[in-house]
Amino acid sequence: MGCSYNYYQQQYYLSMRSTSSKMRATESIVSIKSVFLVIFQKYIILNGCRHHIVELSKCC
Repeated sequence: MGCSYNYYQQQYYLSMRSTSSKMRATESIVSIKSVFLVIFQKYIILNGCRHHIVELSKCC
């Protein structure tokens, strides 16, 4: 009884872990996309004053 219970518990834990890792992978892809969009928007906004950023980076 105890052995089979532990086995099922382990299988349940493994299946939960695999599904959570899949969900985490999807979440990370979504977050990477959102971060990329934010960076892209900032780049478009800052594109007009990009030479100022170059000057600032030279100062820094």
